[in-house]
Amino acid sequence: MLLPFSRTQKTEADLLGLDYIAWAGFDPGAAIELWRNMAAAQRRAPPEFVSMHPGAPTRIRDLQAQMPEAMRTFEAARAAGHDPLCEP
Repeated sequence: MLLPFSRTQKTEADLLGLDYIAWAGFDPGAAIELWRNMAAAQRRAPPEFVSMHPGAPTRIRDLQAQMPEAMRTFEAARAAGHDPLCEP
C-alpha cells in the first residue's frame, strides 16, 4: 500500500503542532487530552499497522515524551506576553 505521507511524517506534524500551540501561548497539555478523547470516541479503531495514521495511544506516548520541552516553550511564550485570550 502506498501512503502519501508516512506515519513518521504524521508524528513529526503532531510534534511540530505541539510546539506551535505552545509558542502561541496555548497549554500544550490539552493535546494529550484531545487524543484521549479521540481514543474514547474511536472504540473500534483498526489496528495501527493497517491504519494510515499513528494510533491514539502512540500519539499520546509521543506527545508525553515531548511535553517537558513543550512546557518550557509554553512558559517562555507566556513570559514573552503570548496569551491567546480565548474564552470558552
